[in-house]
Amino acid sequence: MDGGRVQGRKKNPETGSRWMEDKVATISSYLKGDGQEREPKRLVTTYVGTMAKSKKFGTMARVEAERRGIRQALEVVVMGDAAAWIDTIHGEHFCAHERIVDYSHASERLWDCAKALQPAKPQALGERLESDLYEGRLPRVLEWLEEQVQRLGAPRKTDPENHPRCVLAENLTYFQRHHQHMDYPRYRARGWPIGSGVTESGVKLFNKRVKGTEQFWNPRQVNAMLALRALRLSNDDRWHHYMLYGDLPRAAA
Repeated sequence: MDGGRVQGRKKNPETGSRWMEDKVATISSYLKGDGQEREPKRLVTTYVGTMAKSKKFGTMARVEAERRGIRQALEVVVMGDAAAWIDTIHGEHFCAHERIVDYSHASERLWDCAKALQPAKPQALGERLESDLYEGRLPRVLEWLEEQVQRLGAPRKTDPENHPRCVLAENLTYFQRHHQHMDYPRYRARGWPIGSGVTESGVKLFNKRVKGTEQFWNPRQVNAMLALRALRLSNDDRWHHYMLYGDLPRAAA
């Protein structure tokens, strides 16, 4: 699961922005990897896209997972970044299944820490932190983050967002909150994917149709377009079924 951006016709009175979030889920079947050289192989992917809030979106994602045979799957993982709404949907609809925080998002955060502390030469520190994350040495990462936050002190009101104090404190909280979803050596040993690139690329494919500087949407109309786009992108011929029989799933209100 992941979120994209769409421009609305009307500005949000609270933020003054036209940007709204669309939500995308991909349901993919895989041949597992062998935990060594053979990577997991993706087979069939189908999509769900909507402007609905996370509660309705979670139901849509569950329905699509049921449609794809989640109850017959030998193993199921729920992949995405560490967004709170993804955690909520996992808890409400997929709590029996493993939740994995996308590796690339977690790695990028550690590189942000390295760049904040050593902006001129972050390479050595970034590679060391990334290696610790990949190899499962997360306690060492957490210990290092705690030491840096203690050394730098708490963020101040006058600090910009990219100040080392802010970056390190934010990421310490991030890894403390989500470390139980980052056991990447175990996931790899089980032959599971550890990245949500399929969904992120899916968001980009949706954005190609609905996101643009000169595109402004009403929620109802963009929902219909997202439903059509999901049909078109899915790998199971549902687009052709729709073209033949006009069987279009209703867009969420």
